[in-house]
Amino acid sequence: MDIELVRKYRQGSTSPDEDKEIVRWLEESAANRTMFAGMMALDSQSSPQPSDEVTERMISRLNARIDAEEIPQRRRIPAWTGWAAAAVCLLVAGFVAMKPQFAGSEKARTAWSEPVSNQTSNIRLVSLSDGTKVYLTPGSSVRQKMEADSRELELTGEAYFNVTRDTLRPMRVSAGPIKVEVLGTSFSLKNGGGIADTDVILEKGSVRILSSDGQKLFNLKPNQKATVLSSTGDVIVEEMLAIPYIIEKYNLVSVVNADIREVVELIENNYGVKISFSPEGDGALYDINFLKTDALKDVIEIVEYVSGCHLTVAAR
Repeated sequence: MDIELVRKYRQGSTSPDEDKEIVRWLEESAANRTMFAGMMALDSQSSPQPSDEVTERMISRLNARIDAEEIPQRRRIPAWTGWAAAAVCLLVAGFVAMKPQFAGSEKARTAWSEPVSNQTSNIRLVSLSDGTKVYLTPGSSVRQKMEADSRELELTGEAYFNVTRDTLRPMRVSAGPIKVEVLGTSFSLKNGGGIADTDVILEKGSVRILSSDGQKLFNLKPNQKATVLSSTGDVIVEEMLAIPYIIEKYNLVSVVNADIREVVELIENNYGVKISFSPEGDGALYDINFLKTDALKDVIEIVEYVSGCHLTVAAR
């Protein structure tokens, strides 16, 4: 894949044929999706760009990581079930990989749980009692009700769902005017709350869109977006590049116009480490992009190159 094509995509200047080329390439393998994410993280339009030598070194390191992941006996991450399963499962500590919030007695799990909300400024990972992962955007919340023959969630705000497959217990996620029914798949959902539009974007598998009272409306296919208009209740279904959207929304960390102290704090929060740096900084501001799945040493190398500061990770 030509890195210039990725940059054109980020600038919104790709043609329909080029969009199709990107999608075809992404769907070929998990390794391609990882490479695409790495290219996006390396490409910051408003920051000084790494030299060719540094870029080649980063790409080579990424390729080496991909090669290692594709050898079963050396695999360091869970078996791939699509790019999102690996990407999101490797979210670092700063995004609060929570223990199951709702485990308890059978009696407790047959009633609606208390909502779990994201009060941070980052994506927050919530692990449900059935193994489903919910990635809440800031200000969003989710609650659940697990029963012997069903799984129900209620979303306020916006989130990405990686739903554990259970053919005997379909999951229904309520979001304002609709419910999304799945057996096990990955999708993002935004509850407009009656004020804004409600959106469903399907990454893989299939989902069934229901009315709020449970009547079937239609099925959604991968790389489709369904929008329920808040003004009329009409539903619009359109094709979109779901994988690049999910990568950018849920697997990239970006900071804009931040001084070196703010950049270091962001890294500390994401990786659960303490970092000292020198010199203290001259007031310069930086735009830094990196992947939540990047190795800490790779992120430090990027920051040191851009800022000219030396970063040291404190011993644990």
